[in-house]
Amino acid sequence: MKKISLLKVLFVSLIMCAGFACKMPFGKGKAVGTGNTRDPKSVCSYLSSSGFKASMEYKSSGGNEFVCVSKSSHALPSGRSEIFSYSATGDAENVNHVGLMMFTNSSHKDGGDGDNAFTQVSGELWQKVFAAPLPNDIKEAIQANNGKNIQLVKHFSEPSVATVSRMPGSEGRYTLTLKIELPQ
Repeated sequence: MKKISLLKVLFVSLIMCAGFACKMPFGKGKAVGTGNTRDPKSVCSYLSSSGFKASMEYKSSGGNEFVCVSKSSHALPSGRSEIFSYSATGDAENVNHVGLMMFTNSSHKDGGDGDNAFTQVSGELWQKVFAAPLPNDIKEAIQANNGKNIQLVKHFSEPSVATVSRMPGSEGRYTLTLKIELPQ
């Protein structure tokens, strides 16, 4: 059982670190909200109203690192589904980063529909973090390849550090990721 839990934690860590450094300085932006906007219980449930189900509660992944994971699937017009994973990482008392991932296959005609669904969920997450719409430059980075299996990494610095990455895999598969550093 411990072996499976360790594998889950390693998988989540690998996903959140894919293509960019995991340790980034805090951004200058401020989240709009009341109370502790980095509280693990509330941040881990940011996407629960969008159908994300907790698959790992906020707990230690080793040392002072903590993580929670939620998953969801999104049906596409072809009848296929895209798999989404949302995670929050930080220390025992505060979340420092949130991340959204989508696993998809661009060899299907609806790869672009998956990117559209990812843009929508990214907008919901951004709204929860900053109480503002997803910025157009981040939307454009997500939509840049219109469902194609092409590598892309874009970094943004305002209102906080954010990264959009598209990592190609085999047989037309790719992973689309949005990682956001929560403001202090």
